Amino acid sequence: MIPVGANGQITLKNGSSTQSVDVVLDVYGYFTQASSGDGVFTAAQGRLLDTRTSTAIPADSSVSVMVAGNDGIPASFGAAVLNLTTTGQQNSGYLRVWPTGQPMPSTTWWATSRRTPPPPTW
Repeated sequence: MIPVGANGQITLKNGSSTQSVDVVLDVYGYFTQASSGDGVFTAAQGRLLDTRTSTAIPADSSVSVMVAGNDGIPASFGAAVLNLTTTGQQNSGYLRVWPTGQPMPSTTWWATSRRTPPPPTW
């Protein structure tokens, strides 16, 4: 779950200094505030971004993604429930996500230092 900027967008930053990364970003719903002050979750499913069919996010670059107004999401809401998947990375790196218009956080959303996942331990 991530809040959106005042313009309804989020920003993704590819923290790799050497390679681009493909990103698939799906939305599963959003939160609004009820008149009682409680949060209300509304399910909405759709793909907001798939760079496998366009242009990967270049190394050390950012891209903004419009969430508001897509896949039944209203123009004004508080936060979105998202699934973020990266593909094609060959080296270590990280991906950060934050509300557009806000300072980039120091928290990393996704990080890797391996080309393949470790084997499962039972």
